[in-house]
Amino acid sequence: MLVRLCTGARAYPQMRWLLDLLVRFDRFELILGKRVAVEADRERLCASLESYLRQQLGRVRGASEIAAVERLQQMLYLRFSMWHSIGRALEARADALISDVCEAVSAASGAASSGDAMPGGDARSSRLRRAGASDSATSGPAASDAVLGVFGAANEQRLLGAMRTLLDAADHYARANFPGAARRCVARVVLLGAQLREPSTRLIGLPLADARRLMTHHGAFDATLAVARGYALDDMASWVRATYQQVVVRGNMPFMTRMIVRGMRPRVLAADMVAMYRNELSIGGNQAPNSGGKTKELPAIASASRRGNMQAFLRAALDDAVELFDWCEQLGFTEMASYVRQSRALQFLRPPK
Repeated sequence: MLVRLCTGARAYPQMRWLLDLLVRFDRFELILGKRVAVEADRERLCASLESYLRQQLGRVRGASEIAAVERLQQMLYLRFSMWHSIGRALEARADALISDVCEAVSAASGAASSGDAMPGGDARSSRLRRAGASDSATSGPAASDAVLGVFGAANEQRLLGAMRTLLDAADHYARANFPGAARRCVARVVLLGAQLREPSTRLIGLPLADARRLMTHHGAFDATLAVARGYALDDMASWVRATYQQVVVRGNMPFMTRMIVRGMRPRVLAADMVAMYRNELSIGGNQAPNSGGKTKELPAIASASRRGNMQAFLRAALDDAVELFDWCEQLGFTEMASYVRQSRALQFLRPPK
């Protein structure tokens, strides 16, 4: 009778006392069994019940009480097909599992190298910050800087559980017609999978600045792609920095090959890559900017290496002979320009002067 009275009067925000009684006497399903014909009233009822249970969850302390409130939340979500709320709850559960793993890793790394860690991050984060402060865009931290020797198989089950939970969350987000949230969960699953395949390198739970730096200096394209999408760094500027660092500075051609295999188009990066090359190496000398904005002299061998790597990038990225020839002329790659000039299509389009 009380349930019919409150729902009939549509006084949903004012029926907290009734919900307390229903929860106390284990009759919460009575309010869930009410049929609400008007869609607006149904949404108000769902919002009021969800708000009430969320407050209850923050109020209770015992494990059994928390489990009881979570069970009521699941009943509510399933009764009214609140797929987005289910996905959000599942994602929060996965966040808790990932947070437990990150805290365990941070504690172990802090114990292994006390005094080296900085507030807001673990020992590896501090090494990345120091590397970023001392290195310019042309020289990244050594590969050993990315190694964190404390992540192992002990947390594998928790990460696998988080992956399953995120996949369930993505499924519910998709059912609720939230494709962006579903893609976010899938990207996080891929990142967790990359962490399991590479347990010696910390990929999860990083500050955004460290994740961006790791994307630039990691070296393996698949892991770089997982980091980019898992931390929502999948933008043009981030890929230009990562590709320039790996291909032009380090000569990491497998990075470029794997990028093409995975369906990415390095051609769209060409203009920005050329701009970075011009900023770092003048055409007639070996001048490059350091971290302070001033110029420093690069060794001749480094200048020649980057020149060759830049040519290799252009050859792999550009399949248009005319465009390739234009870039070679602008950058002073005379030998490469002469070779491209031999193309019959180029001779037809650009007859020699």
